[in-house]
Amino acid sequence: MGRLNCAVRLPFFSLCLLLGGCGGEPAAPGGEGSPPSTGGADVGAGGSDATTGGAAGNSQGGGGAAPGGTGGSPGGRDIDELLEDFAVYWDFETVSGERVLPTVGQAELELTGATVSAGTNGNELLVSGLEGIAGTSSPILDTSQDFSVSAWVKLDRLDGYDTFVGMDGSAVSAFYLQKRDDERLSFTTFSGDSTSTAACVATGEIRPRAGEWYFVVGTHDASTGEQRLYVDGVLSGKTTCPDGVFQATGGLSVGRGLYDGSASDPWDGAIDDLGLVPRVLTPTEVTSLYRHGRPDQKNYLFAYFIEVTQGRGDGLRLAHSHDGRHWGAIGAGKVFLPASVGGGSFRDPHLSLTPDGLYHLVWTTSCVPWAEANCVQDRGLGHATSRDLVTWSEPAYITVDLNVEHVWAPETFHDAKSGQTMIFWSSPVDLTPNPDPHDIYYVLTSDFETFTEPAILYSRPGRNFIDATIYDRGDEYLMVIKDEADGQKNLRALVSPHLYGPDAWTVDPSAPLTGSYAAEGPSFLERDGSLFIYFDKYGEGAYGALEATTTGALDSPAAWNDISDSVFFPGVRHGTPIEVPWEVFEAVATKAGE
Repeated sequence: MGRLNCAVRLPFFSLCLLLGGCGGEPAAPGGEGSPPSTGGADVGAGGSDATTGGAAGNSQGGGGAAPGGTGGSPGGRDIDELLEDFAVYWDFETVSGERVLPTVGQAELELTGATVSAGTNGNELLVSGLEGIAGTSSPILDTSQDFSVSAWVKLDRLDGYDTFVGMDGSAVSAFYLQKRDDERLSFTTFSGDSTSTAACVATGEIRPRAGEWYFVVGTHDASTGEQRLYVDGVLSGKTTCPDGVFQATGGLSVGRGLYDGSASDPWDGAIDDLGLVPRVLTPTEVTSLYRHGRPDQKNYLFAYFIEVTQGRGDGLRLAHSHDGRHWGAIGAGKVFLPASVGGGSFRDPHLSLTPDGLYHLVWTTSCVPWAEANCVQDRGLGHATSRDLVTWSEPAYITVDLNVEHVWAPETFHDAKSGQTMIFWSSPVDLTPNPDPHDIYYVLTSDFETFTEPAILYSRPGRNFIDATIYDRGDEYLMVIKDEADGQKNLRALVSPHLYGPDAWTVDPSAPLTGSYAAEGPSFLERDGSLFIYFDKYGEGAYGALEATTTGALDSPAAWNDISDSVFFPGVRHGTPIEVPWEVFEAVATKAGE
């Protein structure tokens, strides 16, 4: 291990970067010394890919996307070249009587009650039950071989099974690109043309919202049996179908499926940019098709963890959304950065962007004593950096040598006025394992190598505060915090004209923003004039959300509406939303599909 770069110390606490011990520092609780990093680097020599200080601008979690280009094309090819591989592709811009003419290929789509109308992105096909469908008279491709099907779809309502596209046999469709009755987008196939054959289903992680457009792609690899579902350019679900897919003998159906020899699963809504290709589309190609269909779509990611055993998370996971309300795990729960430093856990990840285009990830590394026997908690936090959320620096362990039991829920906030980044977290008042009140502490750094002396950011006598998060309103700062005093477990708000210092955060918190349920882990996302607070409803195994306009008095409970019933976060625990530019979204989506 390299020599450490230790910070200035106070009489009772200090802070240093640790990759194997900080000479002369006291041992961590339990007398075993501070936990080592695995595969660490000499942080003092730049091994953490640290930022350079002094950059201007603000970039708290959930802030604006970094500037970027327009994104790449698949394998160096443009979209027109990619579409030449398709057996057929309809953009619904050319209609002749009751026939939709293809942009690519020869097959014409016969309208049986369905209509073509001006829509979001040019013309779109409107379907309405069995009275408003479309189809072809013969198969488009051999479904027993490699193939992919892609379409933009919008459901007017959610009502059981809704099949967007299928290709008919005599009894069942060979494939169904659909929403099933579990309200998940799915790609379903049958190995035999019979209802007695079991369906093979690749189920997506995201649940669609009525009235929203989604780009849905199903792929089938005949040689491996792998079946994938992509949603909005991202791998959302996959499975293996060892018995393959039977060769469809009937035509393509749009707006319905076929089951037990009869038309089934009709739906009301719209479809656009429908295509089939006789090969497996690559993750990069799928992402590029998504970009082509909606070039101005905003892309949001959510950094989170899941508990895999005894209160421990195994690393950074990412979810995606285009509307900030319904989220789905990327890569079917892929881990983008494994847990490694400190106590080896990974909880409460916070992701932020500094003005130099570097993403900073901090997280809780400690075990939790109520979930794990003989747990010795960390007095430190994890830190790593990335420019694309795919390639990460070697994780570093930042030890906080306060006279406290643990360090929980760290976050970072870049201060545009000073050019420094504030790291803040919650710790109890001493080393005892009792449920002591927690305060919020902070340090400042310009390079994540040297730090100011730790100090209290927010405290109130007799109160127990954890999980603080901060939003910059321009003329003031808004903090939302979890209050656990007197058995409470709710979120409260306060404002301050200053980010830190003696005149910052001098007021009492508001009345509760959340209801009669346990809430923690708040995080902000600003979108289209609204500010969202997402939070972990951990007692219910769910995620919740509050919404307010950005112009209101946000430290008042009256400013916030509880919209928890309209958001969807499957399996998510305490995390951070952030808007990302296209090239970052593309890198994450491509990595997820590997």
